Amino acid sequence: MSLNSLLCAEVPLRNCSLTHILLPFTFVLAPTSEYSCVIGRHQKRLSEIIQPDFGLVHQLLSRDVITYRDHEEVRAGESIYSRTDRLLHRLSSAALTSSQYHELLSALDYTRQTHVANFIRGNGGSSFFALC
Repeated sequence: MSLNSLLCAEVPLRNCSLTHILLPFTFVLAPTSEYSCVIGRHQKRLSEIIQPDFGLVHQLLSRDVITYRDHEEVRAGESIYSRTDRLLHRLSSAALTSSQYHELLSALDYTRQTHVANFIRGNGGSSFFALC
């Protein structure tokens, strides 16, 4: 089996003179964890309430939650919205360990964003911890 056949699927078409069309697929295998899923599941709401500036990104770097490269890419965002989106994207697509998850919550508390930490701890207001 060739790489091309792995990346394309034949789809039968109805009511069309063509019988098949090849659709390219892109597979992105991103490591995730149950902790990253919590961030990803509530990313839209978190983007409205989290404040990446005023020390949070630096705290996450110093606590080994994000890498130096992540730190610089987040800081490179031109607006508060792009920095927030970049940070949340990194947190939701990384495979956060239990330790990193708890360090994230501690960093939020340290930077006076306890309301955000409580939102995450409460799984966005859900009474249970659902996995992705």
